[in-house]
Amino acid sequence: MRKAHRPPERLLFRDPQVRGLVERMPEPAPLIGLGSLGKRISVDLDAESPHVLVSAGAGGGKSVILRTIAAQLIRNGARAFVLDYKRISHPWARGVPGVTYCRDIAEIHDALIELGMEGRRRTYLAEQLGEDADPAAVGRRVAILLEEVNATMKQLARYWEKTRQNRDPKISPAIDALAEILFMGRQVRLHVLLVAQSATARALGGPEMRENFATRVLARYSQNAWRMLAPEITPAPKSTTHVGRTQVVLGGTAHETQVLFMTHAEARAWAMRHRQRRPSDNGEDPTYRVRAAQGPGWSRGRHGPGSTHRNRTYPTRPSAPRRAVHRHRVQRRETPRRTGHRRPRCGTHPDSV
Repeated sequence: MRKAHRPPERLLFRDPQVRGLVERMPEPAPLIGLGSLGKRISVDLDAESPHVLVSAGAGGGKSVILRTIAAQLIRNGARAFVLDYKRISHPWARGVPGVTYCRDIAEIHDALIELGMEGRRRTYLAEQLGEDADPAAVGRRVAILLEEVNATMKQLARYWEKTRQNRDPKISPAIDALAEILFMGRQVRLHVLLVAQSATARALGGPEMRENFATRVLARYSQNAWRMLAPEITPAPKSTTHVGRTQVVLGGTAHETQVLFMTHAEARAWAMRHRQRRPSDNGEDPTYRVRAAQGPGWSRGRHGPGSTHRNRTYPTRPSAPRRAVHRHRVQRRETPRRTGHRRPRCGTHPDSV
């Protein structure tokens, strides 16, 4: 009987050949790992799937997979928002230029609202630029690392219950913003890299939310988890405890994959060595910047374009007569300055880099 070809036993970034392979990967397609016969397993964020779901049991290497993908994207000029309710999942990313690290649930809440605003701004701009425009014209690529979505979504809902006022919506605007980002598509260049120990429809906000993840990485999964995340593939391949071994589902096909392993130090060093960016991907987006109030407090009113919400000001869509003249500027309404204690924002904001 002929022995089946399997992925390599391990795939270490310190191997010069592996390092060279990562260096040669296209900008929108970071390497996830190698499959059988050395096949490169990656996801093209521009052409295939804008978002990636990682589901694994305890010790399945969920944070390792996100670390590997995010470090490659940052090196190629992307911004990154690390939404880490566990606080300790990605120490390599702290202090890296272009990375915003959010630990507290209030910081995660504000970051998601800000990203939802940015997504709407990019949607309007993409509409103005037309189909033939350079995709990078809407702004730099943004990677959103959302750790342990099961616990994070519950905490976001509880946080909103405690802080909302009578005229505020019942559903957390941060959860709404995440759903909006997932449905925006690849044109806005916002990519959610989501980790879930159990990616149930309830944890993600509904079955339609889960369908936005065309790329799914599963490790140390149960049969129930496989039927939930990859029902189109039968029979389900047997799970293994081999370190770094996963099943990557791309386009309805499962690929047994040995995941690329980067240490924290290697990921940090790789992310710090930015490649030369194109003029449209310079350090600061000239098209958008969030304007923040100087004090705490919740503003009343709806949470949408032109309204204010705590320390955030929602951008309004430019009126039709001014849109051609002010293509790269979004009108904003200032939030009145308030006195009192100012809660610091999370991490290092990319606009300050």
